[in-house]
Amino acid sequence: MSSLKSKFLLSPDVTYLNHGACGACPKEVFWEYQKFQLDFEQHGCRFMDFSYPEQFHRSREELAAFVNCSPSDLTLIPNVTHGVTTVLRSLMLPSPGEILLTNQRYRAFERLWEESALERIIPVETMVNFPVSSNQELLENIWSNVNRNTSAIFISHIASPTGLIFPVAELCRKARERGIFTIIDGAHAPGLIPVDLEAIDPDFYIGNCHKWMSAPKGVGFLYVREELQAYLKPLVVSHGQEFPGAIGSPLVDDTLWTGVKDSSAMLSLPALFKFYSENDWSAQQERAHQLAVSCHQSLIAMFGNPPLFQPESSFYRQMFAYPLPTKDLAKVKTFLFEKHKIVIGGFPYEDQAWIRPSFAAYNSEEDRDHLLQALADYFSLTH
Repeated sequence: MSSLKSKFLLSPDVTYLNHGACGACPKEVFWEYQKFQLDFEQHGCRFMDFSYPEQFHRSREELAAFVNCSPSDLTLIPNVTHGVTTVLRSLMLPSPGEILLTNQRYRAFERLWEESALERIIPVETMVNFPVSSNQELLENIWSNVNRNTSAIFISHIASPTGLIFPVAELCRKARERGIFTIIDGAHAPGLIPVDLEAIDPDFYIGNCHKWMSAPKGVGFLYVREELQAYLKPLVVSHGQEFPGAIGSPLVDDTLWTGVKDSSAMLSLPALFKFYSENDWSAQQERAHQLAVSCHQSLIAMFGNPPLFQPESSFYRQMFAYPLPTKDLAKVKTFLFEKHKIVIGGFPYEDQAWIRPSFAAYNSEEDRDHLLQALADYFSLTH
């Protein structure tokens, strides 16, 4: 059993393998989160005027150090959906303005693409070819769809459906040479792999902290390259420069206060970084990666379906997708939870049910074996 599981608020009778949807929060970070909520209730406007700006900037600065960028280029937002919507509503592309996407994107954005297409942006989809064997092949696969009308590229750092890691630094470099904007969906990357924004050098990068970073729910970040910040329009217009704690940066000040809301999740980030330092987080991540690799290998041995990428490859870390010999994903997930208390992600693709095991720092060999045995029971196999 993972020595860290007792430090999280997970129910002891649940095997949680869906950290890719949203992560579990460490107890001590959650208590800090609730402390801010209580402080807000006890001190009301005084908290908003004084403690809030100070804590907001401390969280923002520590997060900027974590992803290696200037604090003035990063602001805190509720989630990636909020940030991507902000960018698309601000970005003025030439007409016709094509935005290149891949089929490995987060499906909840479909309505956003449809709305944007009605206004001024034409989405163009690239199909990622599986199995993936090299970063160069992956890069060429995407770049083959760039043309003279391509104005922006929207790509996930780590694909939500499959866990595939894209070579975003190389893609951003090539796009910059062609004058093409890059918008990176980093929902899954922070906390799962090292994120170095200085090295990636995107135009826009939007990440979540409540997935693999294990922050309380409702905190993400928006990075904008300095030259583009003047063009960014906040989704909600409020006090901005007039609010106590304003630093003179529209990117930060326009998002610091957008009306009364519970920002306690944002303010608790320093407690999360303290938790990392006290629990050898990089070693925990590596252990979880090895669990994912061994689970991946076992699923291939059990079912025989070819994988999207080799288990020992560098194309994923703690989350991957694998096809099961059935179409009925809902039935599989219901069985896993009702009979075995296993929570897992998945999606239908090419007439098959794909599961997406996500192994986090609190998961154990027992959790892995529990999943494998439960699947063997469902398909009447011997594990």
